[in-house]
Amino acid sequence: MSGIEALEACFLICKFFYDQKVLNDEAKSLVADLAEYVSLLLPALESLNTRGLESAALQLSHLWACLRECQRIYVKYKDGWKASKFYVTPAQIRDKAKTQEERTRHAWQDLATFLSVAIHNAMQPSAPQAAAAETRKDDLWELPANAVKVQLNEFGDPTKLLGQGSFGVVGEGTWTRDDGTVVTVAVKMAMANRRAATRQPAGKIIVADFQREVDLLARIDHPNIVLCFGRITHKDGVCVMWNVMEKLDLTLFDAIQGKHLKIGRDDPQTYVDLVAGIFRALDYLHSPFRGRPTVHRDLKPENLMIQNLEDPVVKLIDFDMAKVTITGVGSTISIKGTREYMSPEIREKGGCSVASDTWAAALVARFIWCGSTPDKDPDRKMIEKSAHPKANFTQELMVRCLNENPKDRPAAAMVSLILENFDASSESPARPSGLYFTFLLLFLHLVSFYF
Repeated sequence: MSGIEALEACFLICKFFYDQKVLNDEAKSLVADLAEYVSLLLPALESLNTRGLESAALQLSHLWACLRECQRIYVKYKDGWKASKFYVTPAQIRDKAKTQEERTRHAWQDLATFLSVAIHNAMQPSAPQAAAAETRKDDLWELPANAVKVQLNEFGDPTKLLGQGSFGVVGEGTWTRDDGTVVTVAVKMAMANRRAATRQPAGKIIVADFQREVDLLARIDHPNIVLCFGRITHKDGVCVMWNVMEKLDLTLFDAIQGKHLKIGRDDPQTYVDLVAGIFRALDYLHSPFRGRPTVHRDLKPENLMIQNLEDPVVKLIDFDMAKVTITGVGSTISIKGTREYMSPEIREKGGCSVASDTWAAALVARFIWCGSTPDKDPDRKMIEKSAHPKANFTQELMVRCLNENPKDRPAAAMVSLILENFDASSESPARPSGLYFTFLLLFLHLVSFYF
């Protein structure tokens, strides 16, 4: 994580306190999350000489002055227009606030840029041989470098290409297990420019981000999430950054566009099964009872794989942008993901939340139904009746997931539970009875309160 990203998180939390005026539970959680970011800034601050510290202090005092001026404007005009000061119009108050907001933003950007440069300069490049030694021998998810083999061309890319994304290519390879059995696997390999960047001063951050992604995915054990066997960070003294996973058939996008799978209109049962599988995966990721809620942040048909086209099972892949949170809301104002599948609040303000994953999943469900991507589907909230009751009900549920207000979207756990308990005879979810139903209501209430 760069200094700019760390300070963006700091700025977001300052803004949160400023808006809320109270130190509530969510604010406390954000402060706890901030500790990790602040710790990343310490090496940069420690590396500064006297002149550098003076420059940083000057930038910081300027930012502090801007924040104090924001506070003064708020206290003075928090009650809006006053008759006693009739000459100060609401438009002038808005202009004052907007001008000060711009000044404050420029101030924190200056400080962030300064510290980011300091971090960059503080890190010294190391030789590839030295980097290889940094891999710990007791690393749980680090596989032996010679256990995975991939045929490469002269440019270092796999000869059997399975897929390609913005961060890497996926090739077919083999993995020899400890018991000697050989398994065909998919190996996600970092792009050449990303591998070259690891030899730069900030290379340690790139390697750490890669290892964090694999560690997150390797700990997940769910039938609707791709199985990750581990990683190879260095091979023959060179940083390669390989993510070793199970080999699946096709992406959901290719399966539907290539007509390997029928769209939901023509095969409503497969539509229902695929949508249910997607929401089971999200339920697993978003659940606070399995650790901290994880937001995928880039849910789209290209990041869902199909296993066994004859009896298709959907699996979520690509955790490059995934963010582990405390409350289900990420403390970042950066905008990441694929714009077509971004929820309105993310496009407008940035950040991430479990509700934004729900929005994206509903758009993916619409793609499964009609075969059109969001930019070519103006009727995304239209429900097309079919002879399949559960498919009709699933469409209605997906429309609820496309609510403009994220607080009004049902949680993935709720969607998964409703689909699982659907009663075709009544075209509604089956109602559990007795103490189980009472406990279920209490559980869902606690989950909604937690988020």
